[in-house]
Amino acid sequence: MYILCFRQGNVQHMVGIFESLEMGREWVAKIPGYERNDFTYDGEPQVEEMIFEDKLPDYIEIPCNNQRIPLTKWMFEEEPGPMIDIVWLELPQFDGSGSGLVDGMTRVDAYSIPNDKMKDYIQGREDNYLRVKQYLESKNYQVKREFRGSQDGEAIVYRQKKRDSDWHFLMHMDPIFAEQFPKDEAEMIQLIEENLISE
Repeated sequence: MYILCFRQGNVQHMVGIFESLEMGREWVAKIPGYERNDFTYDGEPQVEEMIFEDKLPDYIEIPCNNQRIPLTKWMFEEEPGPMIDIVWLELPQFDGSGSGLVDGMTRVDAYSIPNDKMKDYIQGREDNYLRVKQYLESKNYQVKREFRGSQDGEAIVYRQKKRDSDWHFLMHMDPIFAEQFPKDEAEMIQLIEENLISE
């Protein structure tokens, strides 16, 4: 079973439950402004789905199994932008005997991560953040995390400690940061230095 959720920034609309992902995707494809992007991430096929709010009419009813589901562009906010993410939340069934970790994906910040990779993903992400933070603090910078819950997810920002300077963006804590960030210390330092803004 899959819950269909429309997500735009911090606003979320739970639409309904579909027996299968295929059935649900067949239904959302009928929505004006629907787009689908198939790609490969870490060798695994992935699907990104969205609705563009500016293509939604004021009011429409989308049929599904002798029922009509009403939609309107007024369900969504003008900000943060016209793109509405389609999120499928898989519901594992617990009424029988299990066989280990449940299948599916779990949202980690702005990204959906396969459950069987989530522990390593989070560990890598947090370890890399601490490495970056320790290096920048050794160079007399203040470091913090910002933008949690934004479309692109959390990012590392920094500023010089010696004066009340502005905060600067360094890098996003995205899947590349979590899984492909340099393990070698010299390579990590080079990457950080390339992204620093000289003041």
